[in-house]
Amino acid sequence: MAKSRKRSRRLKDRVTKARLTHKEKIEEMLHIHKIDNSKVSPDEIYEKVKTFEDLLLINKAFLRGELAHTYYYFERWGNGEDQNTHSEAGSTLIKLHDYGVYTVNGQSDYCEIDKELKGKKYTMLQRSFVDVHILPELFEKLWPRLLEDERIYCRYLFYHKGEILTDNNFPEDEKIKFPLTTEKLGDEPTRVYTSVYNDDIEMDFRGTFYQREKNITNILFKTIFITVAVKEFCVGKADEVLLQIVQSLN
Repeated sequence: MAKSRKRSRRLKDRVTKARLTHKEKIEEMLHIHKIDNSKVSPDEIYEKVKTFEDLLLINKAFLRGELAHTYYYFERWGNGEDQNTHSEAGSTLIKLHDYGVYTVNGQSDYCEIDKELKGKKYTMLQRSFVDVHILPELFEKLWPRLLEDERIYCRYLFYHKGEILTDNNFPEDEKIKFPLTTEKLGDEPTRVYTSVYNDDIEMDFRGTFYQREKNITNILFKTIFITVAVKEFCVGKADEVLLQIVQSLN
């Protein structure tokens, strides 16, 4: 009798799992990973991705600190050596996902001005920026609004029929090399060490997910990659500006 009850419970468990929706299966894997990440790895979770909504769901878990790493960020959210305040940015980035905006990179408006370093004055300036992926239907509504917003510069990249289509509204004299971070120590020349390069797209462009990411080659949908950068150094957060614009579309 006891063995019969055990077989019955196992059968019931299999039937219950079979009835789970695709989204629920991913949520279950995320829950297991959160409790014990040795049982389900992020790569195993990404292998289940079929839709853009799946990516949004997984990335929101990552931004809540529940995923050990993603394919684009190899530490848990909040770790690493950047100057961004992850706890502040996380809630804004999660909200962007609620509107169909998938974030993969960015930086805050953190700056250091005339600090002492090695006996010299040191200045580091950052423009806040955010890199995102969106689906074409959102792009059609969002791109015109980005272009008309006077607080930001923006760029898009789209892989279409073997070609990369791109456009931006960066200042004319900075079309090739648009500085996002500059650094100056004493009398040394100002150094640009984070830039957007239009002539080196392959380096900067994660592009559509179609056949581009090793861990998620099962994805067949295409996205448009957008960079939004605040015009001024040290003032204003790109993710917050983008969220305001996206919310205004609804």
